[in-house]
Amino acid sequence: MARKPIKQEPPTAALIPLFPKFREYDKEFDNSQVFYRSMSEIIKDAEANKTEIMASLIEVNRNTYKYRSSNYGQTKFIEAYKKYESQVSEQLSQLREGCGSFDSFGVAGGSGGLGLVGNDFVPLLAGPINKQQYLQDYLQGQAECFFAYHHDPFCRGAVNVLKHFTIGKGYRADCEDKKALALWKAFEQVNKIPDLLNYMAIELPVQGEIMVYWLPQGKTFLSIDNPAALEAPKGVIPRVRLLDTSAIWEVITLPEDINEVFAYQQVYISQWQTYTTQVKGTSVPTSKTIIRQIPASEVDHYKLNCLSGEKRGRSDMYPVLGFAKRLRDTIQYSVVQTQKQAAFSFDTMVDGAPSDVQAYSQAVKNLGQMPEAGTEFIHSKKVTRTPVSFSGSSTQQTSFEWCLSAFCAGVGIPMNFLGTHLSGGQTRASALTATEPSYKRFEERQLLYKKILTDMSQRLFKQNGINATMEFTFHDLLNQDRTAKLNQLLLTQEAGWFNRERCANMAASEMAVGDFKFDQEHADKPVEEEPRPISEPSTVAPSGGVSGRQRSEVRGQA
Repeated sequence: MARKPIKQEPPTAALIPLFPKFREYDKEFDNSQVFYRSMSEIIKDAEANKTEIMASLIEVNRNTYKYRSSNYGQTKFIEAYKKYESQVSEQLSQLREGCGSFDSFGVAGGSGGLGLVGNDFVPLLAGPINKQQYLQDYLQGQAECFFAYHHDPFCRGAVNVLKHFTIGKGYRADCEDKKALALWKAFEQVNKIPDLLNYMAIELPVQGEIMVYWLPQGKTFLSIDNPAALEAPKGVIPRVRLLDTSAIWEVITLPEDINEVFAYQQVYISQWQTYTTQVKGTSVPTSKTIIRQIPASEVDHYKLNCLSGEKRGRSDMYPVLGFAKRLRDTIQYSVVQTQKQAAFSFDTMVDGAPSDVQAYSQAVKNLGQMPEAGTEFIHSKKVTRTPVSFSGSSTQQTSFEWCLSAFCAGVGIPMNFLGTHLSGGQTRASALTATEPSYKRFEERQLLYKKILTDMSQRLFKQNGINATMEFTFHDLLNQDRTAKLNQLLLTQEAGWFNRERCANMAASEMAVGDFKFDQEHADKPVEEEPRPISEPSTVAPSGGVSGRQRSEVRGQA
């Protein structure tokens, strides 16, 4: 079922309101209050004087596409929303991208995604509208991937392998401009960038996207329209935070060009705090419902596993959640089978009347479910007790190997990286050959991390009027011979390809020296030394002969 077309009416004003940005709902929650799930519920409560609306709308000029923020009172906003609501149909359409194969309990798909062959989603109409996820699909996919990372051992192992290979020992930041380097170090310290990068390495494969939020107006922590006592103090160094992408319900763009982003619609309820305190006589709220719009200029958005016409990214685990569930089921069924094989029972035959059978059953019941060792059974010859063990056949199943192969193919990680019983039996040469495609994937993810750090540094320098470029170096994915690599660095220096300081920094990174500073190490050597040759002519003559230097001296005297 397709959405009904929206009739496009020419606006009466020169500015088009996009969507309201609400301030926090500061009232504390109790058991009788419910989190708002739609704008209609908020409007209904506002008309009944159950809540108060203070709206700040981002309006865009239809000619220049420049936007500004305008404040709306409750009456004016309700009138504007009702006019907007009359033009938009609120009917729900059939979900185009269902999550039945992700379902762990067989609710969404009816059978846990076991009958999905031939039910794949295929967009029948052209255009990006048929490729976007509905909000319901997006939020369910986020929830399933969050569950998989924390509860599924295979998904957790895949994310950790990707994180450990790409981040490893961290990164090294260098810059020829000492002032710019000092500014970056200060920015790195106050924002805890190494910790932030570790979170990125987890959230990118789990969520499929990250949003780096630059706190506006020099705020030192995220605080929106709080009382004066709770306002964030101003800071010289900008602060950044990672937004929870599942709380971003819409990326507001031009209909024709999704790369022209105006704002990010954020809707979420904050964590509930059991204990609160007071700051300068003002109580800290236990919880808040936050509905607001964040200007696009304050957000750096990076997404994975999507096409150019899609606004949102997808998790690395998105295509393998069904196989991860089947892997868990296969292990669970095997464990149950093993338990049944280890169990046994008694087959007791009583040759007598029904009263005799009942009396014997009561006597055995008093012994408990499992008689203790050395228990004595007293009965006549007409009672026969025979232990019966599991008699079913135990055959090796290949379902685990099939599902694990499909899982590894989907996440792009070799099977031997996950540490299962199928990981052994390979030599170092065969393991390196099998993992070469994966290293390309790791390199691609490292390049994304470098881009994120570079974008951060460029934005920081631009805000402070500095024209400089940072260089970020990550560890090598393949362990090379350290001696051979140091000799290569020496060759590049002597050939004049790299200067001495760059080679020294690269050598320090190779030797895992984190506090290396070229100026301090070479404070007593202000003059650049002449490069020495890689190898000098031998001065030792072979046995029974004359050295090459002696021959040249003889020729010179002649």
